[in-house]
Amino acid sequence: MKKIIIFAAALFLLGFAASSFAIQAEIPADSTAAIAKGGTQVTIGGEMRFRGVTMQNTSDFDRLTASGGAFGKSQRMTYEGRIRLDVEAKLSPNTKGFIQLEAGEPLASIPDSKLTTGGNLGEDMTWGVGSARSYGGTYRLGDQKANEMRVIQAWIQHQGSGLIGVPSYIKVGHQPVVIGAGVFYSHNLYNDDAIIVGINPIKGLDISALTVKLQENLTNSADDQDLYAFVINYAINKDISVGADFSMLDSQNGSAWGASSGFSQTKSMWSHLYNIGLNAKANIQGLKLYGTADFQAGGDHNNTSGSNWKYRGYALTAGAAYTFAPVTLSLDLGYGSGDSATDNKIGTFLTSQSDVVHYTFVYDYMTVNAAGNIAGGLQNTMYVKLGAGADVMKGLNIGGSLTLLNAAKSAYGGELVTTNAGSPVSHKYIGTELDTTLTYQIDKGLKYFVEGGYLFAGRFFKDVTAASRGTDRYSDPWAIRHGIQLNF
Repeated sequence: MKKIIIFAAALFLLGFAASSFAIQAEIPADSTAAIAKGGTQVTIGGEMRFRGVTMQNTSDFDRLTASGGAFGKSQRMTYEGRIRLDVEAKLSPNTKGFIQLEAGEPLASIPDSKLTTGGNLGEDMTWGVGSARSYGGTYRLGDQKANEMRVIQAWIQHQGSGLIGVPSYIKVGHQPVVIGAGVFYSHNLYNDDAIIVGINPIKGLDISALTVKLQENLTNSADDQDLYAFVINYAINKDISVGADFSMLDSQNGSAWGASSGFSQTKSMWSHLYNIGLNAKANIQGLKLYGTADFQAGGDHNNTSGSNWKYRGYALTAGAAYTFAPVTLSLDLGYGSGDSATDNKIGTFLTSQSDVVHYTFVYDYMTVNAAGNIAGGLQNTMYVKLGAGADVMKGLNIGGSLTLLNAAKSAYGGELVTTNAGSPVSHKYIGTELDTTLTYQIDKGLKYFVEGGYLFAGRFFKDVTAASRGTDRYSDPWAIRHGIQLNF
């Protein structure tokens, strides 16, 4: 109880929620352009970010986790860093290339299991990770190299009216890919190998088609995973826009959800997942509104067993935000369908998301969700989120949010939640999460930030924990992270 009171006091001091209309944008970096050979304009920029995190009970909601941890409990503390270097080459007003290098390390692959993983440590270089070196003295750790740079973006883009007589573009290479509103598909952390082509036949109308290579197995066999999408966006005017998208995830070897999933259904030999997305947003005299709807169809087939699974997931979101300077208030609603595994239909909304915060800091990012996935987005979950944020002084923004979370189905990872005796339970209450943020602009391009959350866990995960361990020992998960970031 004392811990909860202390944490709540810290959240109170940090303040209440920022607008959830979009992830806070990075600070624009001032850069210097250099003229390269042949008149090519080269721009160099980048980012250095270092942050530390403390988390408790995020691995499995278990205060006495078998893996132990600090103080004999499920607590972890770490510092990490990320370094990025950007190079943009603009050869003409119509043609440019972009390369982004990063020193960091992605998370290890997450095994297909129940509440035994989770506890997101981030995508960065973890401080102090290394093996013994041939250094002198008694303590031979440390004095190690930082992670090497790797390419996370490399693409070429050409646009203009010379290709087909109307404004058009093509973008090829390793690049961020977000389809529609990103509720179903959003890869903008390590990005994808993709080809995107599009046209702008009239003012405000953008029509594009894309193909993404998700997995290449044998180069001489049809055993890959590919994504194909068709996207239309139309800005009716500067305040109203609408969009629609159609996607097909073609899996020729294995199920649509890939190697790691909370689902227990037998993996198929081939799969076609179809997603239809609709989105709209408007700004009516300062009142920002948005709404999205995604519906899924298709299925998979196991050539060995002859079993077939049909995809029937869907997701809905809506929200509003209004600024009473300097305070912004927001309300967000979301529903992602779930599945109880009682028939041949997979009712859970299937997603493909980068490992980033989507709507809550702890439940959505640090722990597994009600579909058994980490950072899975809107799956087997419905939420109501109230937020507020304010620029309390020049360069200082304080915000926070209160989110009520409920499971769409009394199921975890596609299986009904049961008691130790094997009877199903009906508790869907995931919990209530209190999140907070603080961002302070120290200097030009330099900011300090704090973000934290506490999930007052409900009976849903209490039942899941008790069912998997035969005892009731679940605990509320929480996490606090702070850091400093320089953009140049």
